[in-house]
This record gives sequence, C-alpha cells and structure tokens, in this order.
Amino acid sequence: KRIGRALVPDPASFAGYDVMADAIASLDTGSTAATYRTFEPLFDVAFKDFGMPEVRFRAMLDRAIANLLAVPIPGAEVELVPHATSFRYRDPRYEDLTPAQKQFLRMGPRNVKIIQGKLREIAAALAETG
Repeated sequence: KRIGRALVPDPASFAGYDVMADAIASLDTGSTAATYRTFEPLFDVAFKDFGMPEVRFRAMLDRAIANLLAVPIPGAEVELVPHATSFRYRDPRYEDLTPAQKQFLRMGPRNVKIIQGKLREIAAALAETG
C-alpha cells in the first residue's frame, strides 16, 4: 500500500499469520521443553541418518532460535521498493537478513513479537535443563 510516496506492506497481509503466532504463543513452555528433551535423542539420530553425524540437533535448534530472535521488529511503515516480480526492503537492516529471517519478518510486527517472546521462553527453559 502507499503512504504518500512510500510503498509499505499492507497490514492486512499479516493477518493470515495471526493464527500461527497465537498457536505458538499458547504453547506451555515447560511442556514444550520437556517434550523436546524426550525426543532429542531421536533428532540426533535423524541428523546422522541425513548424513550429518558431526552435528547435534540442539546446536542447530539453538542457532535457529538465535537467528529468529535477531530479526528486528519493523515499524508499521517499513518501506519497500519494487524489484523484479516482488519487493525488497529499502532499509538494508531488513534486506540483508537471511531468507528465513525475511520470511519471519513477513509475518508482521505483532506476530514477530509474539513468536520471539515464546522463543525466548523456550530457549530459557531448555538452557535450565542443559
């Protein structure tokens, strides 16, 4: 949508992610961490089966959480610029993010805040139990 001469995301486009963010927010942090701990050995076996025996799943999970927590929460009027068949962010702070981080950003400020909050809780709960 346009605000003056600036092109910005339409807030209505974020609403499709509200259900997902609300579902993540509803997770019981303690139960989520306990369930992870129960299945962690199976995740490591799966990594070995995928040909990554030197990689621990927990290390990848911690890195993924850190990457999502590093996503800056944009203001409501983060400016876009046309590019090929889609748009790019004018601000390099957003455009230089990884593809996964940019996809997360596309969920909208509300949903990014909600999910980041739950990720912080889960990361803390996992850290408490080792």
